[in-house]
Amino acid sequence: MKLIRFFFDKLGLLIEKKKYSASLEKGIIHPKELLYRSTFKRKIILEADMNDGWALERFSLSEDTLHPFVLALQAYERNKNKQDALDLMRKYYSQVQPRNLSEWFGIKGNVNTNKTHPSIGIFPWDDLDVEQKAVHVRECAIHDSVTNSKKKIDLNHGWRNFGPISEELLQLEVERLIKVYESIKYNGYVRNFDNDNDGDIGAFVLINGDEWKWCVDWGGQHRIAALRALGYQKVKIKVWKIIYKDDYKFWPNVLNGFYSYTDANSIFENYFSNGSKFKEWSEVIENEK
Repeated sequence: MKLIRFFFDKLGLLIEKKKYSASLEKGIIHPKELLYRSTFKRKIILEADMNDGWALERFSLSEDTLHPFVLALQAYERNKNKQDALDLMRKYYSQVQPRNLSEWFGIKGNVNTNKTHPSIGIFPWDDLDVEQKAVHVRECAIHDSVTNSKKKIDLNHGWRNFGPISEELLQLEVERLIKVYESIKYNGYVRNFDNDNDGDIGAFVLINGDEWKWCVDWGGQHRIAALRALGYQKVKIKVWKIIYKDDYKFWPNVLNGFYSYTDANSIFENYFSNGSKFKEWSEVIENEK
């Protein structure tokens, strides 16, 4: 080692011992908890069946989907008329107006979920608490509007997942949907990685025994709606997190007491049920057939 140092000294170079450090994960009582401490740095790409997918947190992407974005694009395609898409979206936003997180997720709820605004949309398995998720949603709303319209449309205008929303936000969402739809229709689905773009539709995967489902999360709501409306049967998704039903006791927002075991399991099981639970919206679509 002294000989090596001698030669490096001659070259004017300094040898430093590399120091590695890792912070202790506080509060961990079981290794399974580590599965749900996300860093969002892993990039696992999976080809998934569209029929096993969900989006906008609450809507199946099956053939008989009631997803408002998908139905709006199908309405637009019939006559190539933007107004048809606007009319359908207005009906959705007038019918689906949850007052809190309990109503949005269709759970019995508790004092936490009953007082939490539905736009926060926090999942039991999220590695974010309510305050952190609220900040993310606020930033997402502004970023999306500025990126796609050059206008700052914040949560005072509503949130795209449900009503009520402003006319300005409605116009933005429909214009964005049609733009994405037409691009994919004529150019194909191009996974764009230019200018630091992520390129893939983000999702979490839920596993229940031998069955699994996936739900769009952290990017891709408009793209997945366009792909479903265009009849795509397979889609590449970037898996942020894999959630196992049997691990419910270790989900972060169960451990911290925000969700009860019962409500957390109900939210999970919704993704293995058939379609939407929004009765009024289902009736509107059924009456239009």
